[in-house]
Amino acid sequence: MPGGRAVIIVHADRISDTCGYAVPLYTFEGQRSRLIEWAQERTEAEMDEHRSLKNSSSIDGLPAIPAVTPGSTLAQ
Repeated sequence: MPGGRAVIIVHADRISDTCGYAVPLYTFEGQRSRLIEWAQERTEAEMDEHRSLKNSSSIDGLPAIPAVTPGSTLAQ
């Protein structure tokens, strides 16, 4: 997907949730298109620069996962 940031694969040993009694109901209205539109207005070089500048750490300052170029994979 143009503008996509990361795919993270998680293997969970256990998950749990709450009953959901107080969770509000929402109606799905559709996918947002703005990310794709924004990315399509940029070249690959601009996207690479943006990712290295904006996505090199998390909002709490932790280092990001290493960047992967199209066609390559990370070791599991």
